[in-house]
Amino acid sequence: MSELSFRLSREGDIPALQRRWAEVFGDGEEFTGEFFRLLWRREYCRVAEAGGEIAAMGFCIPGAVARGARSSYIYAKATAERYRSLGAAREIGLGHNAAAIATGADL
Repeated sequence: MSELSFRLSREGDIPALQRRWAEVFGDGEEFTGEFFRLLWRREYCRVAEAGGEIAAMGFCIPGAVARGARSSYIYAKATAERYRSLGAAREIGLGHNAAAIATGADL
């Protein structure tokens, strides 16, 4: 198995991200198509890659401001079955946490 590398997503990743999403969550093209059309931004999505394949993904979307605190929402972390238990989701989450705090999120 290839070693995992981590990066922000690219627009060309969207078809692979949609396939990974469908594989893990079972949502169809109509739902994922709308999500990517409305909410995908390169900086919101981190991926783990192995051998040119998206092994895992996760999103961190800016959220509401409540009582002066800015929030970010980690969403749709998904790892292909053969890459589970390798720490990909953890690394993606840590990257999202650091980026959210660096850009002003309080929660």
